[in-house]
Amino acid sequence: MERRKFLQSALFGTAVLSSTGAGILFSSCDQQPLEAKSAFVPDVELVLAAAPDEVVLLPGRPTPVWRFTGQLTKGPADTLQTIAGSYLGPVIRLRRGQKVRVRFANKLNEPSIVHWHGLDVPENADGHPRLAVDAG
Repeated sequence: MERRKFLQSALFGTAVLSSTGAGILFSSCDQQPLEAKSAFVPDVELVLAAAPDEVVLLPGRPTPVWRFTGQLTKGPADTLQTIAGSYLGPVIRLRRGQKVRVRFANKLNEPSIVHWHGLDVPENADGHPRLAVDAG
């Protein structure tokens, strides 16, 4: 399997991107990012949520997992895709130059963060652990 295909379909069960060069902003669902006060107008907006779940990975009892789900609120319908029959998170397909806003809903019982592979993003939006979003 090609590295790019692997990353698109499996990278930590998170959103994986098919192209580079898009800008991104994120916040918890209850807060507006600081950059939102500027003239930033996104082409794509989505909510990415992390939550506990259970899936059957092997025959027998379900396995507890932390799972990402997504909801597209603005943008082309093919931007957010799930992988049929998979417990992995959604695939986010962006085009070079699209502006993106992601609102991250942390439904886990501990702080969490999303690190973006394949995007050119500001340092404060790239998932550094010191910027983790609190539980809830």
